[in-house]
Amino acid sequence: QAAWLEQAAPTVFFASGNDCGSRHGQRVAAFVATNHGAMGSFITVLWLGRAFTTAGSTSLHLSEEAAVCLVEAEREIVRAPDKDDFHYTTSRQFKRDIARYFCKRSASQLTVLELGIFQGHTSSVLAAVFGKVIAVDVEQRYLKASANHTSKRNNIVFFMFDTYVDNWRTLGANRVDVAVIDGDHTYDRVRADARNALEHLAPLEVLVFDDYGVEPGVRRVVEELLAVEALSHCEPIGRGKNRKVWYLRNWDWVNHSEGMLCSRGRSSQARAVTIFADVAFLLYRLPPDPLMRASGVWRFKADGGVWTSGWGHGFWSHGNLLHEPRIIVELPGMEPGHFEVYFNRPSTAFYLSALGSGRTVFSLGAPGNGRQEAGGICFGMRADKVDQVFKIAHEQFGSEH
Repeated sequence: QAAWLEQAAPTVFFASGNDCGSRHGQRVAAFVATNHGAMGSFITVLWLGRAFTTAGSTSLHLSEEAAVCLVEAEREIVRAPDKDDFHYTTSRQFKRDIARYFCKRSASQLTVLELGIFQGHTSSVLAAVFGKVIAVDVEQRYLKASANHTSKRNNIVFFMFDTYVDNWRTLGANRVDVAVIDGDHTYDRVRADARNALEHLAPLEVLVFDDYGVEPGVRRVVEELLAVEALSHCEPIGRGKNRKVWYLRNWDWVNHSEGMLCSRGRSSQARAVTIFADVAFLLYRLPPDPLMRASGVWRFKADGGVWTSGWGHGFWSHGNLLHEPRIIVELPGMEPGHFEVYFNRPSTAFYLSALGSGRTVFSLGAPGNGRQEAGGICFGMRADKVDQVFKIAHEQFGSEH
């Protein structure tokens, strides 16, 4: 006797019974997931406590735990829309690739951090694969929608968090083995998410990037982190993983894989992973202006350049102290021309002093007025941190205002 459950394509079948071909009457469970991608059809059978998988002509033995993991993941995958129908989610192929990679690695003992959750379609698959999911988003409406979609899963923790401005030490208090980076896809935000994950999360070993194919900023981040060996052994996942051009309906042809799965590189903790680069800092004199008006804007470029709003351009380097939270700045347009910049722990703020003077007061002329001397130590803060104060205040008014 067998009970069969058939769902929408890709077809999934479940069977159980006392006989079903078993000589000793052991329980049999089987599922078949047909995928018409590059790997051909994919079949997993759990039989007499053992399992095997076939992909084309390849046969791979799996443990019972891995096979059950794949079955549970497939239940969630077929519930989700595909990327052609709903661009904001990952494709079913992307979700299956994650399941196949981690199910055979005892993922039930691992914790995954998902940055950017939208409607929770990927969250539900991660919950079927991993022992614990920390689902993070800056939008409360997405957290609520995802909680509703995954209501039958009890291993997801939802957390409202702005990864670009909030303190990552909060997330770092948790054990995290895998991070899925799928929030804001602009270059600055993806780079900040990836570098913060590498710096603050432990024992993080794998980073998964979504929309590698359609977002040039995501590709640039992966390439840069590979170049400094902060990432290693990246493999394509999702649509286009066979390195062939693929078409995203109502979008365009895509030349790169949908996603990328990367291992932590050997230099993940090095200062080469510069999280303060290409971020705008507002510069203030101390004591501050009564209206807290900034004196100007600084931006440290990843290539070692320094851009300022009123003192011209210069250069920065780590000097001989690579692992200190200090950099050396050469800026001819500001007296005395050479400076030390000391960052706080999360690199969201710094103070500025003349090179070799420690924390002593130095001069700051008004932007555009040449090399002038005016007393006061300088303090810099990331512009988005300053904006956060106004954002929090605005949210307190509620939607009716």
